[in-house]
Formats: sequence, C-alpha cells, structure tokens
Amino acid sequence: MFELSTVDDVSDRAIAREPGGVCVRQWTGAGGRVRARAYVGPSWNSIVWDGVATYRFRRGATAIEVVPAAGASRARVEDFCRRHILPLVMQANGLEAIHASAVIADCGVLGFCGPGGVGKSTIAYALSRRGYAQYADDVLVVEPARGHVDALSLPFLPRLRAPSAKFLGGKLYRHLVSELDSHPARNPVAALFVLERTSAAPAAPEIRRRSSADALTLLLAHAQRFDSVTAASRKRCLQNYLEITALVPVFSVRFPFAFNQFETLLDQLIETVGAGCPQLCASR
Repeated sequence: MFELSTVDDVSDRAIAREPGGVCVRQWTGAGGRVRARAYVGPSWNSIVWDGVATYRFRRGATAIEVVPAAGASRARVEDFCRRHILPLVMQANGLEAIHASAVIADCGVLGFCGPGGVGKSTIAYALSRRGYAQYADDVLVVEPARGHVDALSLPFLPRLRAPSAKFLGGKLYRHLVSELDSHPARNPVAALFVLERTSAAPAAPEIRRRSSADALTLLLAHAQRFDSVTAASRKRCLQNYLEITALVPVFSVRFPFAFNQFETLLDQLIETVGAGCPQLCASR
C-alpha cells in the first residue's frame, strides 16, 4: 500500500509547489477554469490540485509526498489522496483506474462504470444490502495479468447523493472501508457494466453483452489516467484495456433512473451475472 508523508524541508516544499517537467494533463471545473495539473519530471511526477495540495511520487515507489495548500486540513488532504490521487498514482505505475463503483460476488468483482451522477454508488450500495459486499466507490483499480484481470481493494468511503440516501435509508457518509475489512485485497473481475441513464429509455432496463471492440470504446471513456499525452503512456493504457476487454464480459446498461423501477434493475443485473459469467462462477 502507498504511504502518504508530508514534505517539511523548505527547499523541497518550494520545488513541490512549482514542479518541473512536462504538463501531461489538466482538470477543469465549473466555467472551464483549470483546477489541477499533472506533471512528468526527470525525478518526480506531480499532481498540483488548487486549494488542496501538491502530491508527488516517483515511478515504482510506494510513497506519495504531499505539500498541503494553505488552509487545507490534514483530513481533507488525506481524503482527497485516497479518493482521487492514489488511483492515479497506481495507474501511472502500470495499473488501470476505471471510474466505477463495485461489489464482490461469488464469481468475483462486479464493476459499475459511468459518469458522475449516473447511479454507480447507488447501485453498489443497494446491492450491498442484498448480500454483495461493496468493494469500491467511484474508482476501481484493476490489473490485467496473464489470462485474468484482478481488482485491487483500496480503502474507500461510500457516499450517496441525498435522493439516493433518502430512498435507500442510508447515510451520505459511512465508515471508512479497508481492504482488510471483509475480503482479500485482490480478486478477479467477473464483469463490468457501463451505465447509461436516459429519459428516452424503454419501460424496462436494457442490458446487453458487448463485443470486445465495442467494450473497448465504452471503457476507455471512463478510464482515469495520470498521463494522457505521452505516446508510451497512451500505448500502455490501450494495451491494458485491450486485454481487459478480451478477458472480462462487458455489458451496456440503459435505464431510466426512476426509483419505482430500481428493484427491477437490480434483479436484472443479478440475473445477468448468473447468465453471463458461468465460467467464472463455476470456477470459484
């Protein structure tokens, strides 16, 4: 597991605030204003997130160094690292991070991918109430290996939006879940579902197994990458996702996000896992 340490040396703090190297990615907020930048440097890679902190790391190392922004609390710096920075650091070190929540079933990890607000956390939380332990919230880190794809369990804090929390009787913020809580830190990925919420959807959810080519396009749209510019990084990411889509069943899910149809959606997802992943389920 990566360790987070605070940079205290004055010269190092100055370097961290103004990292050298090439800017390989920017994140924008409301109005298109740049909120953060990622840099690849000769010695350090860095992520500068305005108002939070500068995080820096070396490729292959297991430590993340941090210089908090003025006024940023330690709790916020650590929570932000856990939710946003750690997956990007792991991606920079050869793994892949998918914008997804997940649960774990007998056959392996089930990931639910999609943009913010589509219902990833709501589905994962609801399935946890049906006996599927929640495995990830908002980001799923995976590692393609020879003949299989593993998901790595990271500490996370499940979060629900207010309408979902009210409907499910949950809380907006629950306890921190660790990879040591209830399941091994590494588990096979059984299936990935790419969610699409639409007002023009049919009366019932549509769940469809996609070809590897279609799945590649769908998943790349939800890939979280530290470096999305350099040729070597883009090539490695593409190779990893080609392997993922060759080994893991990927389903598209089109549904109207109406709470009066939500239980039907859960039923169909569970049924699809049983029908779509017989080899994985039988091998567990």
